[in-house]
Amino acid sequence: MIKENQFTLKESSIIYPIALSALILFSLSDAINHVLLYSLKGNAISISLYVRILYELIFFALITVFINSKRLNFLLTFLILLFGFAIGQFMLTSNYQGKVDMGYHLSLFNKYMFAFVIFNALYKLQFNALSINRLMKVFENIFIFNSLCIIVGAIFGLQVFKSYYEVTYRWGYCGFIPAINEATLFYLIANSYYYYKKFILKIKVSNFRYYLVVISSLLMGAKGIYLFFIALLWFHFIKKSSFQTKLIALFLILFSGICLTIYLNSHDAQDRFEHLISAWKSNGWVSMMLSGRDQHFEHAFYDNLKLWGPLNYLFWRHQSIKIYH
Repeated sequence: MIKENQFTLKESSIIYPIALSALILFSLSDAINHVLLYSLKGNAISISLYVRILYELIFFALITVFINSKRLNFLLTFLILLFGFAIGQFMLTSNYQGKVDMGYHLSLFNKYMFAFVIFNALYKLQFNALSINRLMKVFENIFIFNSLCIIVGAIFGLQVFKSYYEVTYRWGYCGFIPAINEATLFYLIANSYYYYKKFILKIKVSNFRYYLVVISSLLMGAKGIYLFFIALLWFHFIKKSSFQTKLIALFLILFSGICLTIYLNSHDAQDRFEHLISAWKSNGWVSMMLSGRDQHFEHAFYDNLKLWGPLNYLFWRHQSIKIYH
């Protein structure tokens, strides 16, 4: 068995090209998915799903071939969680009169486990600085390419790059990323990465790349990104800025707040934010900020509780919401 801190040349020569190819093919397959979903109005086959299944099998093979105590513990933990998941699904099918979509539930379980599979297959790359730097360069190029697509989409109003091309009352552009929630996570990572390099590690970062990612993030139209930037600005304001910068920032915040208040009371803002204002008046600001997810969870959760037995509480997982009658 390979020791925990040992990273052999053979393992490095195998894991790095697999990690590189996975990174590139995941991005390409997501881009193809996005175009197909747009072209076929959401009825396309998920190409990226099959790419991920292929690489998941490869990652499990790497874990098995280069087994050590850490990877062995992960495999045992995975099997235990899978066993618990199976019991939970059995309790659902035995208590529900309708048909439970087992394939959907299994895909969600796998989605949550997939990141841990990747980590346990590739974590020893951290001992090879050259490989890590090369992979991060590829990451950066993916960030920049998608950011350029967002900006081009916003300038020319390209429907294919829209974040919400299936609805008319939402605005924003996400480039080649298939879903807005995935795009939000993608740009949370991108902005955190560049901010950490630039302001925490004090590593020279291209201002063009940094501001390109920031601008494209603001063009996504995702509330999660805006909340992230507010939190990041407060962090930077408190921890990283000088006293003079703090005074200037406070003045700009006050001035921006006044301008925003004036604009939000205008007829143009009322027309643009009619959907959000209607949701606010009907269900409150929390539901507006969560785009109705709180109501969906509340109804689905209590509807499921009516059909649960004692064991369902022990093996509960939110996938039980997905039921077909």
